[in-house]
Amino acid sequence: MKWLRTAEIVFVMLCLFLTVPVTRNQEYDRRDGDWWRGINRVSKAYYLAGIVDGVELGNRLSIGRIDKNDKADKECSERVTTTFSSQCAKYLANVTLIQLTDGLDAFYGDSTNRRILARDATWLVLNRIVGTPEAEMQGLIESYRKSAAAE
Repeated sequence: MKWLRTAEIVFVMLCLFLTVPVTRNQEYDRRDGDWWRGINRVSKAYYLAGIVDGVELGNRLSIGRIDKNDKADKECSERVTTTFSSQCAKYLANVTLIQLTDGLDAFYGDSTNRRILARDATWLVLNRIVGTPEAEMQGLIESYRKSAAAE
């Protein structure tokens, strides 16, 4: 019986030790500035490559079920495709992952931006790269700061 009690104690301790990493990782589930500053450059590049690939996947998902034989659907499809193409040309065509990484590093260097999610910060950095006027940028950043604070 003594070995049964020992086995029970070991089992309970093992369960406790296995849950510690799970609860520790929950702190980092929020992909914000604190998360960004805590990952290495390779992880940053993978994250940003995922965003860029996700843009194309999002495009395919948004027009995949449009019936191009239907006049209204065809017009909608053309508008979506045109908008997507022009936005990609404006925001992504000449931007490198290094530019984005450096831009996010600088953006999150300001501690008041740390609660802004990385996907939103990426949008803000892209706007800065393409030359959105600074007054407009400050308004956008303040808006995202308020939204992040409310979450």
